[in-house]
Amino acid sequence: FVENAFKHGTGVLRNPEIQVSAMVRANTLVFHVRNRFDPATASTDSAHGIGLQNVRRRLELLYPDRFELTAGSDGDWFTVSLALNLHS
Repeated sequence: FVENAFKHGTGVLRNPEIQVSAMVRANTLVFHVRNRFDPATASTDSAHGIGLQNVRRRLELLYPDRFELTAGSDGDWFTVSLALNLHS
């Protein structure tokens, strides 16, 4: 997630910004990555989102029914959030 934030959030922006946070709450790892991006130049090719799809598949194999992965944009911010139950 952090690599993608640098890849997509620092290229052509005048004021790039990336925010990363991780914490454990109630036996759940909560991880957020946010980056600014230019919606006008956002990728529209067929490979868009492949990395997130691959991560979701891996999480389903390793942590079935123990995670929540969300991703989306709000204005010029793109956010990926992962909540992972640390106990099976």
